[in-house]
Amino acid sequence: MVKIIEKLSGKSFWDMSLAEIEDTRGFISERIKWVYPEDGFSLTNILEHIRKAVLRFGINWYVIDPWNKMEHQFTGSETAYISRSLDEISNFNKKNNVHGFLIAHPTKMEKDTDGNYKVPNLYSISGSANYFNKTDLGICVYKSGPGMTDVHIQKVKFKYWGEVGMINYLWDSNNGRYFTVNKDSSHWLKKYVEHSDIINFSEPFKFEDDNDHVPF
Repeated sequence: MVKIIEKLSGKSFWDMSLAEIEDTRGFISERIKWVYPEDGFSLTNILEHIRKAVLRFGINWYVIDPWNKMEHQFTGSETAYISRSLDEISNFNKKNNVHGFLIAHPTKMEKDTDGNYKVPNLYSISGSANYFNKTDLGICVYKSGPGMTDVHIQKVKFKYWGEVGMINYLWDSNNGRYFTVNKDSSHWLKKYVEHSDIINFSEPFKFEDDNDHVPF
C-alpha cells in the first residue's frame, strides 16, 4: 500500500501529511482489492476468490505475485503441473473476461564473461519452458544498474498488440516512479479529481448477493 500511495502522490511517504495519506489510501482502497484467503493459497482457490471479486466489484485485471509463494501440490512432473496451471489461468481469463498478470522469478541467474548478470528470459523461470510457450505476452523487468531498469518485451502473441523490444527507465527513489526522460513529481490523484468531470469513469457492475463474500 505504501508504495502505491507514493506513486500516486508523487511524494515520499514520510513527506506526506496525514490528510494526504488518508485521502490517497481511501482512493486506492476503493479501486484495488487484495486477496488473502484463509482457506489456502492454491491456484484454484485464488482464482475462485478473484472470480467473486469480478462479480462483486467488476474488476477487469488481477495480479498473482509471486508464483513461488503459492501452495503447489502436484503429482508427476513439475512441467506438466505448470502446463495445466497456465491453461487454468488462460481459461479463467477468457471465461471471466479479465486480464491476468503472473509474476514469476527466474532460476539462479547466469553471468557473462565480465561478471555481469545476463538478462533472463521466459525460459529462465524455474520449472518449465511453458512460461514461454503458453503465455500471450512475456515481459522481463531487469535492473541494469543503479537507478536504472530495463523492461524487455520478449514475447507478443499477436502483432497488433505490439512488438518485442526493450525500454530503459530511470527510477525516482523519492516516490518510486519510473521515467524515461523527465521526472514527474505531480500529484496524480489531484489530476484525476480535476479531470473526472470530462472523463467517463463508468461504475463497475456489482453482484447483488450478500452471500457471495470475498475475504479481503
